Amino acid sequence: MKKLMLVLVLAVIACSNHDDNPPPQLPITVPPSPTNFTVTSPSPGIFDLSWGISDPSVVSHYRIYLLDPFLGPVFADTTAATSIQINVGTAVSDLIWGVSSVTLQNVEGYIVYASVTAP
Repeated sequence: MKKLMLVLVLAVIACSNHDDNPPPQLPITVPPSPTNFTVTSPSPGIFDLSWGISDPSVVSHYRIYLLDPFLGPVFADTTAATSIQINVGTAVSDLIWGVSSVTLQNVEGYIVYASVTAP
């Protein structure tokens, strides 16, 4: 019985010390959101996306999304530039596109959206 009590006391002491030493917090920098996001369609199925960024020094690349009405944002492409042309292969209309910025540490910011009706 004394051995069991000693084990329980040691377990309680060990557990209480765990909270005294929390792991260090890693600094996370959320990148700025793209600004002035525009989408044009020079011809059916082809979309030109362009945007600006307030602080490009913290951005590694951008992720492009196509907003699906049932699935939400679906990854479409990536680019290091602030513009991209995407050919969807078919004459479609009323597509909603999204773009987000990603830091050098691979932290993704908020997605901003824009749409255009293809001719």
